[in-house]
Amino acid sequence: MTTTSDVNLPSTEYIDSNAKLQSTFDRLSQETVIGFDSEFVRVSTFYPKPGLYQLSASYGVFLIDPLSITDWTPMITLFKNPDITIVMHSCGEDLALLQHCLQVKPARLFDTQLAAAYCGHGYSISYQGLVQSTLNIALGKGETRSDWIHRPLTDAQLHYAAQDVNFLIPLFGQLTDKLNELGRRQWLLEDCEQLLESAAADGAELQWQQAYQLIKGAWRLPDYALANLQKLCYWREKTAREKDLPKNWVVKDQDLLELVTKLAYQDQYELDDIVGLDVLNPKSLNRVGRPLISCLNSQFNFELKAESSELDKPLDSINRNKIKKLQNLTKNIAEKMDLPPELLARKRQWVKFISSNQNDNRSQKNSWIWPTGFTSWRQAALVDAVASVMDAAPGKS
Repeated sequence: MTTTSDVNLPSTEYIDSNAKLQSTFDRLSQETVIGFDSEFVRVSTFYPKPGLYQLSASYGVFLIDPLSITDWTPMITLFKNPDITIVMHSCGEDLALLQHCLQVKPARLFDTQLAAAYCGHGYSISYQGLVQSTLNIALGKGETRSDWIHRPLTDAQLHYAAQDVNFLIPLFGQLTDKLNELGRRQWLLEDCEQLLESAAADGAELQWQQAYQLIKGAWRLPDYALANLQKLCYWREKTAREKDLPKNWVVKDQDLLELVTKLAYQDQYELDDIVGLDVLNPKSLNRVGRPLISCLNSQFNFELKAESSELDKPLDSINRNKIKKLQNLTKNIAEKMDLPPELLARKRQWVKFISSNQNDNRSQKNSWIWPTGFTSWRQAALVDAVASVMDAAPGKS
């Protein structure tokens, strides 16, 4: 086992001007595979604040200072190039950062954590763990929680940032070979496409209209209260983004639910209507009371109206039994395919599947609703097992 102190990192360049960025990306545009990682801070804000972008190519590592660059056109152009594959590890937060800061997503994505799962490394192996198991190199974690906004960055931070991206391209090469050997490369690419679609949808206003679905216990609400909850959740999403605050710093989930539960149906609400509910403390009332009332009294032309059918209600004992059986069947099938069960289907996906297919006319295979994540290969692997559960008599499922 070697450590990074024994490994000679390739040449590392620090990019802190528009001119350097342009010349760097003129060279990078000739590459076909680029590694990417980012360091950011997200403590008291809605959006992550970028502290450093790291890119690796076949000939070196580039550390890009987002506090000094003002023209990101070269980087945006590179990410949009369909001839270049962007390699990341556990890319969710990095995609969100790119979407917010640069309004861009990779045209071609390869997530090494997902690829590793398809290659037998477990469902959510860390970058450090994958480098160690695949390349036999031990990476340090000393700067994981350091302040990436403060300048100047220390030598230790720069070294950590360089090693965090340096091994992505070697991992890409080994994992691609293994995926091709197993015949699973297309499976990975389908999952990566879904990750890109989810990242793009997260910032879309249409998604904010469905934020009420994330409030636990919303399924108990009558229609008028659910409509109020949709308004307030939409308002909170918009406010959190505009003021760059964590959503629960605007109003907590439980407070929103309690407010709409206690509010009686009215055409118009007054501030006194929520003051007497004893939900928000005086400080919170002073801060958000009037905006809440204004929101409740507003007419929103939502494209997606609040629907109780869209909420995950607690399932009865028959359907809970179906989910347990589906989980067991998933585990058995995954073992035969040498895959982590979570990669094939997770419990929350089965809950969504059962919730979406409870009607009598959903008992046939060709009428099933497969929730997002059940790609074509997953459906093919699971369809017979699902049929055995869905077709079973209630007492035998």
